[in-house]
Amino acid sequence: MLEIATTKKEKLSRHLRNCLNNDLPGLLSHKEMAPLNREMEFDHSSSARESAVLIALYPHNFLWHLCFIRRPEYDGIHSGQISLPGGGREHYDSNITATAIREANEEVNINPEKIEILGSLSPIYIPPSNYIVTPVVSILEEQPDFIPQPDEVAEIIEIPIQDFNKPGIVQNKTFYGGTFREIKAPCFKINNTIIWGATAMILNEFFNVLKKINNKKEFYQ
Repeated sequence: MLEIATTKKEKLSRHLRNCLNNDLPGLLSHKEMAPLNREMEFDHSSSARESAVLIALYPHNFLWHLCFIRRPEYDGIHSGQISLPGGGREHYDSNITATAIREANEEVNINPEKIEILGSLSPIYIPPSNYIVTPVVSILEEQPDFIPQPDEVAEIIEIPIQDFNKPGIVQNKTFYGGTFREIKAPCFKINNTIIWGATAMILNEFFNVLKKINNKKEFYQ
């Protein structure tokens, strides 16, 4: 993924859009970063609420970055977790992409007019909250003027994509879910930021798509 860091927006947009419109790694990518006890929980539920998250690529200091949020501490299953900006679809959202754009604007102040949508990754079901999440992939010309929505976002975390390519980033740890049950799962650990669960599974598919781009000779021309 290191080559992605210096790639111009137009070239990255074109190749990433093409990859997203072809076969996606989906379940295989998700399983690589799934909690060990989640094997039987991959079936999508027809009663699940639709939701979306926005993967927003943007340049900063000559490197492509991703934006994450840390949820506030509260009495709930996702308390304090690292996630991508996003949330549930509302009746006034025209489609699931509109949900991702609206939520990113509300939570971290990404301007909808600056977002170029490239496509979507495979939907993923979140059993604890009964959400079916569609990751929407986008790209921006410049770093957004981030402003966290206090009720939804405790911290905005910006990470260069190339940091996910460093040795030792993927680790296995024990986490605590609802009712404090232990959950053993792989995670991405970057400095003091630990990304696990559905967000890690989504990211793993995204990175596998980026690897497909890196394997294309025409990408470097």
